[in-house]
Amino acid sequence: MRKLRQLSPLTHVGIALGISVFIYALFTPFPRVLPHPEDFSPTVYLVAFIVTLLSLLLVGTWRNFRRYLPVLLLCTLAFLDEIGYGTEVDWVNIQPLTIERYNVQIKDLHNLIGLGGELLQIELEARRWNGPLFEQFGLLAAGLVLFGLAFVGAGRPYGNGDQSTQVHKLTKLAAGFWLAAGLGASAWLFALPGDPKNAILFGYSLERLAMAALILVGSTVPLVWLGLEKSWLKLPSVSERLTVDRISKILRLGALLVLAGFIFYVFWAPFVRPPDQRAILERINPLLGWLAAEAWLLILLLAALKGKFNPPLRAALQPVGRFFRVHPAYIYTLIAIGLILGAQIFFDKATLPLDDWLVIPGFWLNGNWELWTEETWEMTAGFLFLVASLTFPRKAESDKPASQSN
Repeated sequence: MRKLRQLSPLTHVGIALGISVFIYALFTPFPRVLPHPEDFSPTVYLVAFIVTLLSLLLVGTWRNFRRYLPVLLLCTLAFLDEIGYGTEVDWVNIQPLTIERYNVQIKDLHNLIGLGGELLQIELEARRWNGPLFEQFGLLAAGLVLFGLAFVGAGRPYGNGDQSTQVHKLTKLAAGFWLAAGLGASAWLFALPGDPKNAILFGYSLERLAMAALILVGSTVPLVWLGLEKSWLKLPSVSERLTVDRISKILRLGALLVLAGFIFYVFWAPFVRPPDQRAILERINPLLGWLAAEAWLLILLLAALKGKFNPPLRAALQPVGRFFRVHPAYIYTLIAIGLILGAQIFFDKATLPLDDWLVIPGFWLNGNWELWTEETWEMTAGFLFLVASLTFPRKAESDKPASQSN
């Protein structure tokens, strides 16, 4: 098994994917020769659990035991979920948990998670939860993440060269992003329905115009200030102030408080019930979103000024590559978990309609591709847990030779 451990991470990925394809291709054409994956899967997981447990007991050191214990725990959880915690096999006679209030039975973890989601939805609807508003906040959060990644990516070229010059360039770039966030928030504000009752200009109220003016002015000031720093006005340098530790700590703390307040607002606002209050919140959401974006940008700018994003991406990924090179068991474990989650997300919930996509004339599986693929992927994950246990080190081995051999 030592030779298996010494293979490169990409080779282990190829082996795991090859096993997955091979098992699917082996079981699918021969339904009467080989057992059905749903019936055979508990046996596969039982063997994987036993072999993983024995392999863990043979790793030799307490340090290695702690390193590979998560693999056993994940294998055990998958095994128990596959057998419905004893409710779906003939080995034991365990009855599923029944909740009489809702007339439902809980057999396994994903059944419990699905039920929990349904019950949560019922309780939220009883409290007049505003689902569309919360989804809007979710899209805003995703936009903020992409906005931050764009700034970090655009600012990386300024990590080298004369420090004062690069700091000024990076701050000016941040000011440009600051303005972009303001323009986006203003467009969001003006895209909302007009104010017919108290409109004073272009169908908008004085409050709406004042918020737009506040956003636009606040977004423009940093860029204008940076442009006038070297003019006859001799304005104080923002870039130099931002590099002072005391000032940067205060600004970072303030930005974090703004983001924390916005997160609290995101979970509080959907519970607001009266329609007039919801209408008010709808108007101030662009302003609060703008403040969150600027706070997020300020945090990233302060981190960039300290050189947090200067190392190349490859250098940041090197520890990950070394980990998987030394511990290939986690490659098979992660792919196994991916297959289990994919089976639940794509096929159990019918996210990918394979039954509609795959129609082969005369083939026995027509109309059952989704269920078959779900059960086959879950069974394949058991095989991958088994292979993962075969890469555990033994008493006479250490991790160092395995890492040096590559």
